[in-house]
Amino acid sequence: YYANATIPSSAYFLGSPSTLNGCVDIWTNPHGDPVWATHKDLFNFVTVYKSWIWAQCHAVSTMEGCKDPSPPNKQLNFLTSNGLQCYSNGKCGTITESHGNSNAPYTYSYPTDPVMQFMGDMHQAASSGSEDWYIPLTTGQWNTKTKELVNTNDGSGLRKGVKMVYGPAYGDTTNGYVMYEAGHDLDGGGTTAQKVAAQRAYFNFLLLGGLAKSLTVASTVPANANARTKVDISASVSGGGGSYNYKWTSKLGAVFSSSTNAVTKYHVPDVAAATTDVITFTATDNCSRQNFIKKTIAVLPSTLPINLKSFNVYATSLGVQIDWTTASELNNDFFSIQRSLNGIDYIEFGRLRGGGNSTILLNYSFSDEHPYNGISYYRLKQSDFDGKSETFEPVSINLKEKLNDINSIHIFPNPFSEAFTAEFESIDNKEVQIQVININGTIAFSETINIEEGKNSYHFSSSENMKTGIYFFRIINGSSVLANSKVYCRKN
Repeated sequence: YYANATIPSSAYFLGSPSTLNGCVDIWTNPHGDPVWATHKDLFNFVTVYKSWIWAQCHAVSTMEGCKDPSPPNKQLNFLTSNGLQCYSNGKCGTITESHGNSNAPYTYSYPTDPVMQFMGDMHQAASSGSEDWYIPLTTGQWNTKTKELVNTNDGSGLRKGVKMVYGPAYGDTTNGYVMYEAGHDLDGGGTTAQKVAAQRAYFNFLLLGGLAKSLTVASTVPANANARTKVDISASVSGGGGSYNYKWTSKLGAVFSSSTNAVTKYHVPDVAAATTDVITFTATDNCSRQNFIKKTIAVLPSTLPINLKSFNVYATSLGVQIDWTTASELNNDFFSIQRSLNGIDYIEFGRLRGGGNSTILLNYSFSDEHPYNGISYYRLKQSDFDGKSETFEPVSINLKEKLNDINSIHIFPNPFSEAFTAEFESIDNKEVQIQVININGTIAFSETINIEEGKNSYHFSSSENMKTGIYFFRIINGSSVLANSKVYCRKN
């Protein structure tokens, strides 16, 4: 059937029921003589894993007769109340009732059902082999949620004979679905058109099974956003095998606060003119099933008064140093420096005058000489001349105690051209790291030295890649900044 449909062998694999798990969508059993010992795993396959089964020829009546000899005597009667009449006397385990040949005419039902989307009829293609129709035991019936797609002229009501039938296993719509299609070889009897119809019904069922096990994804993304802002976006996933992995991507290469979380912030890229970004959310389950959703968002040029390039908070010997840099400013009156113990309630403890209107890099510094102990939070609030304001994301810092073991740092000459000397005092002997960092936070120079208790002197010679600009001279011990001082490099 797969060869006729030009479907490659990579689309399926061969194996026994014992190898089945939740990562398998559908088990196809065209032939064979199932017994409980070899096919018992099919019970969990449809009830626990919610996967689907398709069976053909006399593998159907023998499977419906498979029963666990031990209590509670589970049975593989997926579509009937207690089993099917056997294709041949004594061939279906404990079932002794068998059937002969079916009777015409054949009735087609459920024309709008997805499985029934084929041209013409299929019953002649299913009229060969050891079992070319199915009928429940005289003491039973088809489950009420089982769809008798193609009936024979045998029996009545829920005990009609069928050529093709399907429904939820054990009549429970939360289970996987099962389909029976009669005939030894759907590529054998009837005309070519009838064979195509019969095999098309099989593939229709497979498509439904794949959809039932597929991932369903949805996302919440705003229709538009201003450049240089951060907006909340989220996604939800259901179906598949669970244990999902997530991935957000942007056509414009935008950054996400966490590109692997279902809930995150989209850092809207800076654009000079209105444009469109396409945000893609992809989910993958533990079976490597994957689905995605794309959302279009209109990105508008920024109307924000400032473009905050960096915001750094770090401990020094005098307390906490707050440094920030703006790439541009528009109508900027002043900055309010705020701090908080819980990250929720902030108080203002300082202000700095803004640059008004600017299109160049501007650097700002502010010191908190009386910081909180433990974890605290710092943030900026910017105010326009017309009273409008914008508050930026906070940064946290953990001060176990005020650092004061480096004191009296003095740098000369400052500004410097090729070299400078840093003099400072230490309260003890220790190994420290000397760093020279540019305003973007990039380390231009680093060296590990030993300092002594008392006065120390460090001589720095400019590296060739250092350009005119502002730098920071830092003394670091572990993760703590013991001293930080601004220096100016002025190349001739």
